[in-house]
Amino acid sequence: AAGWRPEIEFHAVASAPVMVTADPDRLGQVLANLVENAGKYARSKVLVSARAEDGWAVVIVDDDGRGIAAHDLPHVFERLYVARHAPERTENSSGLGLAIVAELVHAMGGEVSAGAAPSGGARLTVRLPLAT
Repeated sequence: AAGWRPEIEFHAVASAPVMVTADPDRLGQVLANLVENAGKYARSKVLVSARAEDGWAVVIVDDDGRGIAAHDLPHVFERLYVARHAPERTENSSGLGLAIVAELVHAMGGEVSAGAAPSGGARLTVRLPLAT
């Protein structure tokens, strides 16, 4: 994969299987984009966790990098925000990675958000309706 850094540890955590009704290809693309993005900015670790919560499947991708600047948080899912504004943390060279994630998640009836991870890095959270 582009940007592969062997010094980064990737960990996946789930206490139980979490089932959603979603397009498997779209869901795979969302997870791949989030994990690849986190791997670009992590200092040493990326943690992916999944759980069920209040009718939602919640997937959280945390990295231990420097995080996303507060003034960039509202814009990280905007198409081409990187090219227009040169934020302190870019999602990828094209400025499309997180915009595509947001479009795919919304198309599957979900929500996506960005914030701070407990480690001080970035936290990207995807919420999708649980399978019924």
